[in-house]
Amino acid sequence: MNTKSAEWLKVEKYLQSKGITFQVYEHPPVFTVAEGKKYKINVPGLGCKSLFLKEAKGAKYILYTLPGEKRANLRLLADEVGEKRLTFAKPVELEQFLGVTPGSVSPFSILNDRQKKVVLVIDKEVIQAKEINVHPNDNRASLVLIQEMFRRFLSTLDRPYQLL
Repeated sequence: MNTKSAEWLKVEKYLQSKGITFQVYEHPPVFTVAEGKKYKINVPGLGCKSLFLKEAKGAKYILYTLPGEKRANLRLLADEVGEKRLTFAKPVELEQFLGVTPGSVSPFSILNDRQKKVVLVIDKEVIQAKEINVHPNDNRASLVLIQEMFRRFLSTLDRPYQLL
């Protein structure tokens, strides 16, 4: 059993305070979807990944959550958020804006964006899935939420989000 990090505990506490139920599945640290397949075979729901991107000059940051097996179409995403081109943000920017390290990014990372500088984008397949599994901002576990609970999480955010 893993010792829960401060980030993991913060996510669980937030969800519980909003009446959002979830299941916890612990596993060895996973940094990629491919690694996750090895350890998350018994974890139910649509496995998701989250990408932290930025507009070429760094004026806009995007947190994009999509199905783990889906290839991100950065051109389509750039068009959707009104930018010409998107690139991956650097690990230092990830820590600065979302307070997490590579491999631990999740839609819950938006909770750390107190300055509201990050645009949250959720793939339609994620929001339509009966269940999803995502990291609690710690890559040593996955939280499983049913669709209603994930939608409730999104509704608790004091910010809009975009669907792609």
